[in-house]
Amino acid sequence: MTQILSDVYHFYKQNFSSLVSYIIPVSLLITVISMFAAQSMDSTDEMEQIKVLLIMNFIFNPIYLGGLIYLLSQLSNSNKPKLSQCLSFGLSKWTVLFAVSIVYGLLTGMGFFLFVLPGIWIFIRLILAPFLVAINNVSPLDAVKESFILTRNEFWNILGLTSLVFLSLILIQQLLLNHLPDNAWIKVIGSVFGDVLWSFLTVIWYRYYDLLKNGN
Repeated sequence: MTQILSDVYHFYKQNFSSLVSYIIPVSLLITVISMFAAQSMDSTDEMEQIKVLLIMNFIFNPIYLGGLIYLLSQLSNSNKPKLSQCLSFGLSKWTVLFAVSIVYGLLTGMGFFLFVLPGIWIFIRLILAPFLVAINNVSPLDAVKESFILTRNEFWNILGLTSLVFLSLILIQQLLLNHLPDNAWIKVIGSVFGDVLWSFLTVIWYRYYDLLKNGN
């Protein structure tokens, strides 16, 4: 687990400029569109606006994630793709990533509904599914099955590292939000910065994918 964290840190540090060059413009565009859609509603109900934001995120996230996965795969091979190439890849993978997110969400949701621990177990066991559908062109259901197989012996390592980084990022983000004024544009900037932070977790999961799938 320590070696994985060290590898990810060096990868993230070495490719930080390429990562933010993708994340910032894409995240900014998605955030602005989502907030505009929420604020253009006739209803002033905050919960209704939150629902719109969640729906918009659910729609756009497969494109963002697909592009980020493509970027990570290319950077791992010492290539630096253009923003347009990442977005094109994300758009081409929208259907399968959207489908796997539904399967992922349903199975994890059922686990959390029954008890919290089964939900966490399912979440970790399915963590590689998006990478498998995007990079290896397998179907969403096959990706779910293969993710279960690949993570079988690494469950506790993935859970431990994911929990450590997750809690650290939550703490950092919360500390920053507590010191920011309540302003729409500040919220946009905070959301984009949050995506930059959370990409570190995606890099960790990609590292596990590369290790368990390709043995690299």
